[in-house]
Amino acid sequence: MIVSPPRRLRVLLNPGSGSKGGLSTNDIGDAEVRAAMTRAGLDDELHLTDSEDDAVRLTREAADAGYD
Repeated sequence: MIVSPPRRLRVLLNPGSGSKGGLSTNDIGDAEVRAAMTRAGLDDELHLTDSEDDAVRLTREAADAGYD
């Protein structure tokens, strides 16, 4: 049996997304995302982003650290 090493994943969540004209179009928050990650057996590597620059920085850091 061949066993693959666990994948390292970082999930980015933009809490400001899912709105149109200031009205929410999405009721999913970080608690729901964390619960889904737990059910999927993923580590709690969830980061909330504040801006596009923040998301780019977190993505680059993950790539530099060897995340998948």
